Amino acid sequence: MDIKLKEVIQQHAKKTLTTTELARRANLSRSTVTDALKRPINKTSFGVVTQLLLASNIPLESVVSHPELTAAQEEVRFLNQCSLKGLTIMGIKFSTPDHFWKTRDSIITSIYEGDQPTKADVNDAYQQLEKHVPTATMIDRLVHEYGGHQ
Repeated sequence: MDIKLKEVIQQHAKKTLTTTELARRANLSRSTVTDALKRPINKTSFGVVTQLLLASNIPLESVVSHPELTAAQEEVRFLNQCSLKGLTIMGIKFSTPDHFWKTRDSIITSIYEGDQPTKADVNDAYQQLEKHVPTATMIDRLVHEYGGHQ
């Protein structure tokens, strides 16, 4: 299955930028950006992908998977993105230590079940704990977002 660069940026970016804004920030032509967003990420130049991710404020390591990591190594990588002092996980700030610990512990458990945590996973937990979005609503969003991509 070929994943398009546009999908990766939409999944990981905090803010959606227009093609023109992306081109300006990445110092690329608008046609290069338009073409890159339509193509599968694995068929786009690494340099262009990197520039567009940086222009979208997406760290490369949040997109690149680490299949060679053991669960313990993945846990360390994840913990390096957590700050108890700031109550942040992957840059997402929680309002209480309880919400921080619930999310952190849940994600660590999922690592040992074979998952590689993403910022989207942290954001889902944030939405449920901080914004009180019901689980059913979260599931509906996921089905709508990924329903046709099997």
